[in-house]
Amino acid sequence: MKNAALTKGVAMALAKVDIDKISERYHYKDEKPNGEQDSKLVACGQCQKNGNSYSELEYIFEHDLYPLIQAGLIKQEQAIRALDKACKELPVRKERTEFHQFLADTLGQAVGKATPKSK
Repeated sequence: MKNAALTKGVAMALAKVDIDKISERYHYKDEKPNGEQDSKLVACGQCQKNGNSYSELEYIFEHDLYPLIQAGLIKQEQAIRALDKACKELPVRKERTEFHQFLADTLGQAVGKATPKSK
């Protein structure tokens, strides 16, 4: 079990570098932390370097994408590219369900409660 935690720690550290690069392009400052709409929206620029209390993309990576990597369903590089693509192609503040659907469609795997649409 200790090795799994170390592996996740290494994966998160490597992902953080790439995720920070994505987040820094969007310059988002959450003026109402823990606001009513926070759980429904994704802001790609919400990260510590932009003065926020946590990183939205790191949270999505750790809770929604890392389990897919660990299960061997996707590679870490695919997860990072999908996050980057979602941030580029969706509106600045995205509905969380729309963001998860975009990731699911891009990766061809269920992400959060979203399942990929058949092509």
